[in-house]
Amino acid sequence: MHQISKIVHLILLFLLSHTAVNAQNKISYVEDLKQRAREQLDNIMKTYDLDDWIFTDVVKIVHGEDARSYPTLQMNTNHLDDDDIQLSIFIHENAHIFVADDEKDEAENTVIHELRSLFPNPPEPMQKNLYHHIMVVWLEYDGLIELFNEKNAREIINRKIDYYTRDNPKSLLSKNYVWYNNVVMDNPQKIGKLMKEFGFIIHSDKGIVVQ
Repeated sequence: MHQISKIVHLILLFLLSHTAVNAQNKISYVEDLKQRAREQLDNIMKTYDLDDWIFTDVVKIVHGEDARSYPTLQMNTNHLDDDDIQLSIFIHENAHIFVADDEKDEAENTVIHELRSLFPNPPEPMQKNLYHHIMVVWLEYDGLIELFNEKNAREIINRKIDYYTRDNPKSLLSKNYVWYNNVVMDNPQKIGKLMKEFGFIIHSDKGIVVQ
């Protein structure tokens, strides 16, 4: 009986040790991915002049989480093989901060009110966030056109749409995502006039030049 107990104890020790090694390997793997994402973002910022598109002093790199702008702008490891999409997301998350600045609350609300009139049939009615995203994606699209050109900007955003909707294209979340991105790409001048009138354009003479 004592021998069996000893064997069981040894097996448990082996399993615990094996689990610990696996956990350590996973942590090392995740840290490697995060480091690659840091280097990727650093190279992107060295390659492109993004000073006027950055509205934060801190960027957090995460793995297995969504990119977001608040409470700290965070980027993830999802696009290590696609610098253009990572650049697009970086501009997008910074644009959230720019649009949502407390000093711009009244202007943002006015633009959203006008956008509701222009585009009254979103997949999810009465969602202010969808119209906020129209403003943010317009800035993202504007930045990509400035850095590349209109053709490449559309191609990058369409790749993003494919990536983020491919798992569940019929979900309301996917439909919303497709809707506000396409609204921007189909109506850059119409939206741009509102963005210009209420002070939401970064460079008026580059990217989408509002007529």
